[in-house]
Amino acid sequence: MDQNQLINFKWDIKDIYRLLMQNIEPELLPENYSTLEENYENESPEDRRKRYSHYADCFELFLAQLDVLMHMLKDHISEEYRILRKQLEQYSDNKEYNFLSSLDDFFEKA
Repeated sequence: MDQNQLINFKWDIKDIYRLLMQNIEPELLPENYSTLEENYENESPEDRRKRYSHYADCFELFLAQLDVLMHMLKDHISEEYRILRKQLEQYSDNKEYNFLSSLDDFFEKA
């Protein structure tokens, strides 16, 4: 099975891009691309170079923030997995094999 089929989110990478980029540079949101040419129609070559340099800096900041977000998600998932594993080990040690119940308890506390 394709890994993309394993995850069925109601949002996609564009939503993550918008979430991060809206606080960095709103001009770089996809819905604003079509107006950039019009907004900078009379821009000098030097100003355009500065703007593009600014956009490059914005993309670097976006990538850094994306990296932080991915690490936060990984850390959160790892912690939830650790909690679940500990719960399952406790049930197993007590010879209680009602894993569905333990999973229900876990998700109610999450």
